[in-house]
Order: sequence, then C-alpha cells, then structure tokens
Amino acid sequence: MVNLTKNSAKDWFNEINAISVDIDRIDGNAILESAKVADRHLPDIAQLKEEIRSGKGFVELSGLPIDTTLPTPPVDGKRPRGKSSVSELCLLGVTQALGLNPFGYREEKEGALVHEIAPIPDVGKSISSGGTVSFDFHTDGAYLDRHLRPHTLSLLCLVDEAGTGTQLASLRDAVRLLDGEDIEALMSDEFVHTAPETFKVADATKRTSVLDRLDGVYEVKAALHNTQGLTPRAKKALAALRRALVSATTTKRWRPGDLVIFSNLRCMHGRGEIRGRRWLQRCYGSHTLPAGTVVQLNR
Repeated sequence: MVNLTKNSAKDWFNEINAISVDIDRIDGNAILESAKVADRHLPDIAQLKEEIRSGKGFVELSGLPIDTTLPTPPVDGKRPRGKSSVSELCLLGVTQALGLNPFGYREEKEGALVHEIAPIPDVGKSISSGGTVSFDFHTDGAYLDRHLRPHTLSLLCLVDEAGTGTQLASLRDAVRLLDGEDIEALMSDEFVHTAPETFKVADATKRTSVLDRLDGVYEVKAALHNTQGLTPRAKKALAALRRALVSATTTKRWRPGDLVIFSNLRCMHGRGEIRGRRWLQRCYGSHTLPAGTVVQLNR
C-alpha cells in the first residue's frame, strides 16, 4: 500500500487541476501531461510496475486527489455534467505513469476512456458493473483476443458509503493450489466465453481456454458467471479454480481517494452486494494500444 501525504496530494491536485482538457474528448496529450504529474508524486514507480508485471499482480494507492466537490453519483452510467476533471486525470495519469496506455471500446460506454461504476436502478439485479448483486470472479473482456483485452484495470474510489468489498485474487497464488489435471483442463479449448451485457457486440461468444502460459507465466481469461465448461473435466476444473481463487483472495475496502491497479491477465476480481451510495471510476490499460485509443470491435 502506498499512502500519499496530504501535502503531496494537495500539490498533485493543483497541478492536474491546471491542465486544460475537454473532458468529453480526452486525448493522448492530456493523458501524458497527467502522467508527468503522477510521476512526480508517486514513489517507487519501478517497484510498482514490477509488482503488477511479475509479483502478486496488483498495487494499492491511497490518499490520491479527487474533486473537491462531487455531484450525486450517476444513476445512468454516464459522467455527470458539470463535474470537474480532477479524478479522471488522476486515474488516467497513474495508469499511464505505471506503463499502461489508457484506452476504450466503441461498443462499451460509447468509447469513454473513464467509466462510471455506480449502481443503475434499471439493471440493479444484473451481474454487471451497473448492478448491485454480488459479482463472481472475472476478468474483463475474457472473450477477446489477448491484444484487444484490457491488460490492466485501474479503479479509483469517489464514494462508497457501505464499504462494499472488491475481491482481488492473484493467479500466481491460485495456480499453486491447483493439481496438474485441472491445470491441463483449464489450458484446453473446452470452454465458451460470453461477452458481458455492457458490450454491444455482434459476435458475443468464443470457444477457447481459461488458462494460457506465455514465457513461462500463467495468464487467465474467464468470467465465472458466464464462462461455460463444455466437458465434465472442464466443469470440474472451473470449480477447482474458483476454490483456489477464494483461498487466494484479498478484499479491498474502499475509501475516497483509494486507487487500485491490477493485471487483468494475472488477477481475477469480483465484489459483494452493493448497499448505499457507491461510485468508482475505471479505466483500461494496454501494453500495446496507443494512449487514448478507442477500439472498434464490430466491423
């Protein structure tokens, strides 16, 4: 956990508050300017990068600058009009400073680089980022090819009245609890992945593995609520993976100004039922796509 001092947070706030940006059209230049500010205030950046890349797969920061005055959390999934841009530039800047390029998808939230993660009344019972019910372990974009999937997710807390926990499970630790037969099954193509309802795509399913191994390191892609095992051994292996993830879980209790960035290839995440007002902001990071890219999946 990196705890920012109040003086550093104040200076950071003033510096990003001075960046001129059209919040509805954030471009690569604004992201890079925000990253320069983050770079000046974050300690041990090389160590943070290493923890994401080859450690447990996630890092926690606290005391980061957010807007002095916040509107009511949005109930339509969209950024409230009139909100200042401090939290967005902080979120994007930290992501970029840690070596990941923020990007979005045209088919999700209309290509926004920063997503408002808050309950939406009409979808409250859905298993999605806009719902309120418990959300099982998953990776984002599991059905996409690796180069198109988010390589990291960054989450910044603005409001969390009831302290809803976000579960983070390191694949490094979970794999150690699996036997060889389950690992072999998880690396087979005996699974079907379905796109989440927040993605408005034409081709919403894909048959592939849950585990891959790249340069000797295991990676994961799955959403346990909608990834289906097609054979008895695949179903058994998915159940074993879930048990291992539970044993490897860290629960993040949010406070305003907390930020977590984690590998979407080497971690799985979920959350409990949401009660009370809650508003996180999220952005995706990529090792390969340029900063500010909006990917179009439907062609």
